[in-house]
Amino acid sequence: MNNKKRVLMIAGMPFFKEKGSSLRVYSVLENLSKRYQVDLVTYSLGRDINIPNVNIYRTPLFYKPNLKVSKPTISKIILDFLLLLNVLKLSFLNRYDIIHGEDFEGAFIAYLFKKTSGREKKFVYNLHNRVCDNLDISTGNVPFKRFFLFIEKLIIDSTNLIILNWRIYLKDPVFKDKNKFLYYDRINGSVKKYNLRINKYIVYSGNFEEYQGVKEFLNEYKNIDSNIKLVLVGDYTKNILELIKLNKLNRQVILTGPLRTEQTNYLIKNSLFCVLPRIRGKQPSTKVIHYLMWGKPVLANKIEANQELLEEGKNAIFYDVDSFNMKFKEVSKRIVELSLEAKQTSQFIYKNWGYDEFMDHYET
Repeated sequence: MNNKKRVLMIAGMPFFKEKGSSLRVYSVLENLSKRYQVDLVTYSLGRDINIPNVNIYRTPLFYKPNLKVSKPTISKIILDFLLLLNVLKLSFLNRYDIIHGEDFEGAFIAYLFKKTSGREKKFVYNLHNRVCDNLDISTGNVPFKRFFLFIEKLIIDSTNLIILNWRIYLKDPVFKDKNKFLYYDRINGSVKKYNLRINKYIVYSGNFEEYQGVKEFLNEYKNIDSNIKLVLVGDYTKNILELIKLNKLNRQVILTGPLRTEQTNYLIKNSLFCVLPRIRGKQPSTKVIHYLMWGKPVLANKIEANQELLEEGKNAIFYDVDSFNMKFKEVSKRIVELSLEAKQTSQFIYKNWGYDEFMDHYET
């Protein structure tokens, strides 16, 4: 007989998929599954993976819309409603000790369930990013934003524990009196070879939404007099493809399309350095952790979001439009020196991945 405590985890996102939010869910599941029986309720999107003591329950598989990053859409509302129905169904069949919400959508459904179930349960909110920060990169509608901030406050006030993924949130006054701890996203370190017939290259890995600044980076990169190629990993857009053709960058830029984490690891591990061109948004990016875990220096656009773990002249070089050419040359010349500091930063991140420390916080 299984005497493990039961966790109902609600994740309003594609799982599993090679993207930041999904990687974070996987990392937390790996920890929880060692001590709990976990029922994960998630979208129809993504692929099934096997994790001991974890059951995955999906919304109906016939509905698989194409979702945009951080954008509230009708498709997401439909998926969240279907997610809620699955939660209600499971709540009739099982008794749960902990209700665990992943990111805003999952936490909102967990909040509704906690408030209507009639039984007091521990409520854990794994906060990937504050809802206001997600909305900042997708909409400027202030009344719309205020509504979500009101919902977010209701959720936060009801939690017993909040797991934060960035240091900037530890200082955020909205979490001032809450039980909370910091846990950086953990990324699988397995490596699988990707056939790339070049030796000197740099890497960008992620999505190609406008806020990521890939278009702006390409507009500067095209003027660089260098034999260093640029590898773009991810589901690139038609606009990016057209920009590459327009500027005759076909020989300089390699588009891999979406890759498994193991192949992305290979490309990052063997690169000279990595790039973080984001131009908008306050929340940092999981990709900086992915770069640093391989001890890679980062050429980053100088905005607040890119400075959570990066320090100018130590593990990163920051640029703006006027200094791009000079900064590109600087990071190219200082790769060895910057790599040493990047490796030290990665050790700081590793310490934040400890299972015992995670569980000590989780069970307080």
